[in-house]
Amino acid sequence: MKVLADKKTEICPGPDPAPHAPARVAVPPGAVDTHAHIVGDTFVPERSYTPPPASTEDYLHMLDTTGMTYGVLVQVSVHGTDNSLLVEALRAHPGRLRGVAVTPPDISDRALAELKDAGVTGLRLNTVTGVASASTSSTASSRCARNWAGTCSS
Repeated sequence: MKVLADKKTEICPGPDPAPHAPARVAVPPGAVDTHAHIVGDTFVPERSYTPPPASTEDYLHMLDTTGMTYGVLVQVSVHGTDNSLLVEALRAHPGRLRGVAVTPPDISDRALAELKDAGVTGLRLNTVTGVASASTSSTASSRCARNWAGTCSS
């Protein structure tokens, strides 16, 4: 469902149009940015804000400029369980990016395998926005049994 900026618009900065290298630290070779979001133009209706676009290209430019080698993209809450933008970015840059997806509790093993094949290595269980449900603990246990990251805390 495509819903644009007709929902709450909070001040939420977009990507820095002119990122720069760190001035006081040397970024070591192989450095990893461990949490970033890319944002498209399709949002879930039940969101608290509408962020500006943040493309994969913007993110890669920031990584290059700051000296980061790798990045981990985390599914942004405003896209809900539609991981298509995340998967597209991961498939386009498999040697550089990994991802953390948001899935419904009843996701199939096949769909999980497709996410894993795309480069998803963890799942985000959002208990604040209600994306997680009463089945969250069983979902987490199931994912831990499959060696997925990000779901093994209680």
